Amino acid sequence: MGRLEVRVCGARNIGHTQRTGVPDPYVKVVMGDRKKTQVKYKTKVAHNSLNPAWNEVVKFQIADYDSAQVVFELWNDNVIVDDLMGVYRLSVNGLTRRVVKDMWVILTGTHLSSAELHLQVLAVDFGADPQPSSTMVHSIEEYIGAAATNPEMVATETKTTASAGDFDSVEKTMCGEPAMGIPLQAQVAPSPQPLLQAVYLPPQPPPQVMYYQQIPPQGGYYGAAPQQPYYIYGQPPM
Repeated sequence: MGRLEVRVCGARNIGHTQRTGVPDPYVKVVMGDRKKTQVKYKTKVAHNSLNPAWNEVVKFQIADYDSAQVVFELWNDNVIVDDLMGVYRLSVNGLTRRVVKDMWVILTGTHLSSAELHLQVLAVDFGADPQPSSTMVHSIEEYIGAAATNPEMVATETKTTASAGDFDSVEKTMCGEPAMGIPLQAQVAPSPQPLLQAVYLPPQPPPQVMYYQQIPPQGGYYGAAPQQPYYIYGQPPM
């Protein structure tokens, strides 16, 4: 038998319900396998909250590591019939021994909400061997203490789909805020230079040679008239 510890920290992006407006959410933790399931735990109801915080720890005994699943169901508390707002299924065979899996998960299975759930899951004495650089603890409580004294150590183990939102509770600091990244500056590639295109120019005709000859002078009383050049284009006379 292996020991499994789960902490339901909180939720965000729950959204308003169609019937009651602001929801009163709570979480059911269901333990089971492919053949049967059993509700093991139910958190307290967070009244009128879109970003509730519970920070409640559940502990299980796991017999079959290969087939066991932990199912998290987010519900809205109503007077008559409660509304299912989302489901997340966790297979325990993917856990690492003594390393807390700290994550935000997106709930599926219903159109009533697009909520996300903040979970911390620890396989105490079963699972894959941890890496030398992993932060190893013996309990969820030890992990919470490490988060309070050294948040950077916890942030390296946090897997999140986005930055953590504010909870409607003063206990929100106990879940650990994920580290914020530095956005990269956009890189703009320079415009390509236009390619040079060869242009064929036909050969120019050779220049025409200009020749001229004198017009013989005309006799007269007043003497010869001034001679005007007479131009002929083409080949020179033979």
